[in-house]
Amino acid sequence: MAMEGSKPLPLWSRCLITIVSLAICASLAGIVGLTHAFKKTFENAQDPTSIALITQSFVRLPMPLPAGYQFLFGVDLFGTFKVVSIECKKGKRQQILFISCPTAESMDAQQVLTQMYERGVFDSYGQAQFTDVLEEGGWTIQGQHVPYRVGKLEGQQGTGLIACAVNPLISRAVILYDVQRGSDKFDMNGCRDLLQQIESF
Repeated sequence: MAMEGSKPLPLWSRCLITIVSLAICASLAGIVGLTHAFKKTFENAQDPTSIALITQSFVRLPMPLPAGYQFLFGVDLFGTFKVVSIECKKGKRQQILFISCPTAESMDAQQVLTQMYERGVFDSYGQAQFTDVLEEGGWTIQGQHVPYRVGKLEGQQGTGLIACAVNPLISRAVILYDVQRGSDKFDMNGCRDLLQQIESF
């Protein structure tokens, strides 16, 4: 649900938000020097076929996406960082962002979740920090524990969710953001219904 008087940002701004997201992941993993890859990253950012291929490389969802979901954009920085944005039109309008990134060898899913929560959420409207924790819990998806945290966004901007799964064998994380602008109560259904369709990480 969009905030009153707000309009979604154009593609170049969405790409900028993606870069910010990637930079956050880069700081977590200790990786720098991504500027040279920007142009290559965004060449096929809105092509559904390219986005589907990126998605399937780190989180396997049914293709085409279930009814009520559609791809917004996807980027792949040489396999190191991958970002896919999906719009959910079921119930409250929301944007779901999947990020695949490297992690420190010693970090588990709860530690990654805590760091990402402290950095806030990102979508096509911009960045927002969390002010209050509304709910904490976890799901089991394909045998893997996925902790999540729901929080209130600053300045009455709405609510958001961050969830995380970590594969310690390859030191990689899949981070999920779900942002619901202009809403005081988080609607879990859109996100949860999509996650139930995941075949593997």
